[in-house]
Amino acid sequence: MTKKTNQDQSRKKSGGLLPFLGGAVAGAAAVFLSKKENRDKAKETMEEVVEKAKELKEDAEEVRDEVASKTKPAQKQIKENIDKVKKAVSKTKTDPNSKD
Repeated sequence: MTKKTNQDQSRKKSGGLLPFLGGAVAGAAAVFLSKKENRDKAKETMEEVVEKAKELKEDAEEVRDEVASKTKPAQKQIKENIDKVKKAVSKTKTDPNSKD
């Protein structure tokens, strides 16, 4: 005795929807790309997208380098301050009466 639930039935219905949509998209792409003019436009657009992506990557690298160069002096100062604090803490641990 097998009893189908609503969930099983909905899975079967939705299972047919995705392949249908995939086929429809593939068919539309095939029709669109069947014309040379459309293929040329698609190729041109893709080249523009690739070029823009390269520009964005270069811009991001420039910003990264600029930020790194501007933070180096602060990094050095922070390291010096950390060293001073470590010395003060270690001195306090060894001589709790010291004033510095």
